[in-house]
Amino acid sequence: MIYFYYWEKKPTGFNKPFIKDKFDFQAPIKVFFQHLVKLIRLELLISIDLPLMTPKLIKKIWQSGNKSKNAIVPKIGDYLQPVCAFYHRKNYLNLKPNRKK
Repeated sequence: MIYFYYWEKKPTGFNKPFIKDKFDFQAPIKVFFQHLVKLIRLELLISIDLPLMTPKLIKKIWQSGNKSKNAIVPKIGDYLQPVCAFYHRKNYLNLKPNRKK
């Protein structure tokens, strides 16, 4: 399933599942945190602003990763690429975000 997140106003003219962003600031990585709770297995979370990404590259990331881990995060040079990676819900359960009561 593909989900699209929006921040202020839901886009019109698209017959796709949109989810309202729960946070009041803009940062691509926050959507990943918000979505981790929904995962049930290793699933691909990918930013929409990766114009050079192809199904072949996604398949290569999947095939090169260790499926017994909680995430498959590609690395280019010395840099991890967390906005195009496979994550498991266990990552959310291990996080302890600061929450106001």
